[in-house]
Amino acid sequence: MLIKGRAKDHGVFFQFKCTACDVMRWFHLVEYQASVKAVIVLDQSSTWSLKCSACRHSIDISAEDAGRVLPLLAAAQNHATGKIDSATFGAQLKQADLTFMKMLALSNEEWDCPKCRERCPQSFAECWSCGSARPDEHGYEPPPDFPTPSLDTILTHDRPDPCGGLKL
Repeated sequence: MLIKGRAKDHGVFFQFKCTACDVMRWFHLVEYQASVKAVIVLDQSSTWSLKCSACRHSIDISAEDAGRVLPLLAAAQNHATGKIDSATFGAQLKQADLTFMKMLALSNEEWDCPKCRERCPQSFAECWSCGSARPDEHGYEPPPDFPTPSLDTILTHDRPDPCGGLKL
């Protein structure tokens, strides 16, 4: 039995703030293909991810999203080379209704705590600093499959540390 795998870089797809680098970077669409062969091919599968061009941080995407991304590759290349503007490409991305894009956008949004004025990630229902509830005027409602972390799971109260109690 032989198991083979390969990665195919489909090229630059979009520019986004890398959560590992904390800098705006170009991400490449990468397809990982694997096959299991005996005398005949027993199984073939592909998984998809976006990889940061600098640190190679990976964001996995679903096969359903990959099917929606592939038709956008030419537009992505045109955007990367300046042949189409960001507004045009952004409209095409929005029309594709990509789940991973919604999750990435959500992870980068923040809200201001009305009590202590700290900036908090949009996925937090409570302020990470003072514990106040997020105001309702933001209209935020997490998707049903997106877990909202509780303050207790994020902060460590039993010992001080150089990260201010944040679990990294």
